[in-house]
Amino acid sequence: MRDQRICDPPIHDPWMEQRVVLDLLVESHPTLWSVQELARAICSAREAKAGGEPSTATVEDALQDLYGAGLVHRSGDFAFATRAAVQGAGLRTE
Repeated sequence: MRDQRICDPPIHDPWMEQRVVLDLLVESHPTLWSVQELARAICSAREAKAGGEPSTATVEDALQDLYGAGLVHRSGDFAFATRAAVQGAGLRTE
């Protein structure tokens, strides 16, 4: 008899949102993204089906963490990856 469920929920990665936001910013560098555009780009399928606007709170939190680490520049409601973030991502893919 199994005492463990087959479909255990995935472990929540606390840095997942930051990685997704940074990947979008790095891949499109030097494009500016608004917070709302980032939220729409990373909204889940469930949120998209609901038809409402995705929450920007998660994106704001991720951007604040990335800004504090020196990986993102902010200009009002817009953000873009720093040169260091772009160069670091290039090292990862080479």
